[in-house]
Amino acid sequence: MKKGNEGVIKTAADLKGKKVGVGLGTNYEEWLRQNVQGVDVRTY
Repeated sequence: MKKGNEGVIKTAADLKGKKVGVGLGTNYEEWLRQNVQGVDVRTY
């Protein structure tokens, strides 16, 4: 997160329209894909 944007994301719904990096095959990836619409999930 860029400095100065610390308070912008408070809930998972705030991730809509954002790129979110997660580990490939993790529970975080699966949860994001199933529970948050409109997130650009990037795996590594």
